[in-house]
Amino acid sequence: MAAPPPSLTSTLLALTTPTATALAVPHPPLPPHAECQLLGPFALLVQLALGGLALLALVYKRWRERPQRPVKVWAFDVSKQVVGSVLVHVANLVMSMLSSGEFGVTLETVAKLGGGEGGESNSCSFYFLNLLIDVSICLFSSCGSAIGDWRLTRRRMESMEMGRHTKAIERQRETIANPPY
Repeated sequence: MAAPPPSLTSTLLALTTPTATALAVPHPPLPPHAECQLLGPFALLVQLALGGLALLALVYKRWRERPQRPVKVWAFDVSKQVVGSVLVHVANLVMSMLSSGEFGVTLETVAKLGGGEGGESNSCSFYFLNLLIDVSICLFSSCGSAIGDWRLTRRRMESMEMGRHTKAIERQRETIANPPY
């Protein structure tokens, strides 16, 4: 009695299933220079370039806005964004380096979660996860803020003047011209 011809599914399954020899072949280790470094020279160059691009985008935005805000008001607005971005970036760097054990603080659970061979953890992976969480939280809070702002403007709340700094600047000029002492 002859064996029945193999079906199409069994043939495809045999072609796509890895064999034991293919699974047993070890991958060559990565060269030492191929590991990710958050504070290496190239990483610092990339971080500075991205920060410069973000600042350039704010300059371009000011160039395109009509009517343009005074330079002093624009500089204060930009400085708030720059300081906030730098603080979040530094916090992400520190958290990812702490999580990966680069500061000598090691936890067994962190080492197990870090992946890698022998329980080694990668600070770049932790940085990516921290950044992903930050972006997700900021996206949801920005959407919530935009919805709240839309609801307030729909109800025509004139008492809320957003982005109007002229009164504060005039008060500062009056205080400088006529000091209280």
